[in-house]
Amino acid sequence: MGYGIIIASLSGADSFDGSTTINIDLDVGETASLDFDLDLQESGPPSEDLGTYSVGPVPIGEVQNLDSSAGTFTWEFDQADWVAAGQPASVILQLFNTEATAFRQIDVNITCFAAGSLIATPAGEVAVE
Repeated sequence: MGYGIIIASLSGADSFDGSTTINIDLDVGETASLDFDLDLQESGPPSEDLGTYSVGPVPIGEVQNLDSSAGTFTWEFDQADWVAAGQPASVILQLFNTEATAFRQIDVNITCFAAGSLIATPAGEVAVE
């Protein structure tokens, strides 16, 4: 049996399904700052931190404060980073662990509306300001 990387905790996302999908609603001028804590899991509760963790090349923004032995890091990007990357609706975040040769791919869905875009609300369409 192999190990798998799990996200033991995550803050800063608008939603997270607990496994493979993170959703972010990025406002104009906003910086998304996601704080991760990773663990390894075999079949049962998460194990202690083993080996070293790394993050694949991030598609937008940058990784900060990576503690490769604890599996903690912050990923930050802002609306300008997102625009420079071509305004992707989703990007892939890749996580690795050397001890267990574990790999995890996380889908990150990003929603951002430009000023003036109309969004549906219960009261009718409203322009983003």
